[in-house]
Formats: sequence, C-alpha cells, structure tokens
Amino acid sequence: MRKPDFMIIGVQKAGTTALKIYLLQHPDIWMSKDEIHYFDTQPFRGDRWYLNHFQRMDKFVGEKTPGYIYHEHAVKHLAKLCPDTKLIVLLRNPVSRAYSEYKMLRLNGYYHESFEQVVFKDGEIFERPAVIRRGLYVEQLKRLYKYFNKNQILVLKAEDLHNNKQEVVNQVTDFIGASRFTLIDDADKHVGGEVRFEWLNYITGFFEHIRNQNKRKFLFVSYFCTKIIRWTKGINKIKGYRPMNEDTKKKLQEYFAEKNKELYDMVGIKW
Repeated sequence: MRKPDFMIIGVQKAGTTALKIYLLQHPDIWMSKDEIHYFDTQPFRGDRWYLNHFQRMDKFVGEKTPGYIYHEHAVKHLAKLCPDTKLIVLLRNPVSRAYSEYKMLRLNGYYHESFEQVVFKDGEIFERPAVIRRGLYVEQLKRLYKYFNKNQILVLKAEDLHNNKQEVVNQVTDFIGASRFTLIDDADKHVGGEVRFEWLNYITGFFEHIRNQNKRKFLFVSYFCTKIIRWTKGINKIKGYRPMNEDTKKKLQEYFAEKNKELYDMVGIKW
C-alpha cells in the first residue's frame, strides 16, 4: 500500500496549519483534510486504516498532525510503518508558543484559570503542563533523530514562515521533491483568540471531556461532540489576544533559553 511521502509532525501552535494551507495550493500535492492523529492517539484503528488515507493518484501525498513529535510511542510507530517518509518540523519561540497553546486550550474549555496559574507553582516554572513540555525542543528532536536519519527531517522556524512565506514554501517543496510554485494566497492563517463568554467555555469543556472519553469505543458520540465543540468555539472566540505579562515572559525566556541551549548547534535555530 502507498505510504505518505511527507508529514508535518510538529510542533503544535507553530504555523503547521498555515503551511498545510499554502502547500495545498500546489497542483501535485494532496494532504488529508483533518489531522489524522493515528500515531499519537488512535493506533487502535490499525495500519491499514491509516494507509487507506493515502491511496490516491496525486504525485505527492501527506498529512499534518503536529502532536506526533511530542510522543515517543508515536515517533517509534511512525518509523516502523513509514521509515522513508520525509518529516517537516516547525519550531516557534517557545514562550509565545506556550501562550498560544494555553489560549487554544482555554477556547477548548480545558483551562479556566489564568496563564500564570498554569505555568507557575510556588513562584517557579511548573514543568508538568504540556504547554511547557512541548516547548522543550531539544529533547523532542533528539528523540526524532533516534528513529530517523537527519536527511529525512526538515526543521524550520515558524517566524520565518510568517515573514517569508514563499521562501519557506520553496524550501519545503525542494525538500519533498516537488516543483516550486508561486503562492496565490499568502495571507496569515489560523489566528488565535480569547474566550468571549466563560459560561459557554464550560459547555465546550464538557463536550471536550465527553469526546475524549469516547474516541475509541463510541465514534459517533465523538463525532457529535466535535460538531458541538466547533459551533461553541466559533461563537465564543474573539480573534487576537491580550499580550503576556512582562514578568511572566521574562521568566519563561530564561527557562527555555537554558532548556534549549543545544538547539542552535543541532539545527541552527535560536530566538
């Protein structure tokens, strides 16, 4: 069975949706409509179910699920099933990435407390939340290099995609072997936002919980909940969000600078 030619596997809140939208303007590229989440949360569906997504006549087929890079079991399974697939990783300033993920999870009804209450404990950085751990890029890249050859992996800077869209898209098409093309629509995509109504946020969170409980056993319940969540979030989202507290930003910058100090030597990226 045909396997994906390429995947955008990380990281969350680093412009992966925008990159996918830009790549889909290429006449020879097809990507799955939604994030498949096979390797991280749905391996029970089986390899054949996953590969069925890619049995197409298009010259290049791929998918985007930015959660894959965060989970070792996902990377290991991916390496076993798709050992020759090319992988694309976008990295964003980990401070702004953490804040963006928090805002996303707020809209999903996952968090109701402030950002500071999530990322600090007794005045120190609380390392347990995923909003912090997903910004520890060095350990994620080391894990990725453990299972794949470095020449199969393209690591990009999210800020470069934002500022030089055509140039970065050219890098990606060169990497996967597709012809270069001129972007028709290079507008910014997938802008985050604030919660409008707290009461509606609790409703979103309730259906998010129900969906997560039924992803495996009752797929129709999960599908129904997804529809409701998209509707409530659409009503509840105010595009754009307030800037981060400056003291919080400074503490996070110092924390991530220490944790990711090997990053420049690994991939030539720093902020």
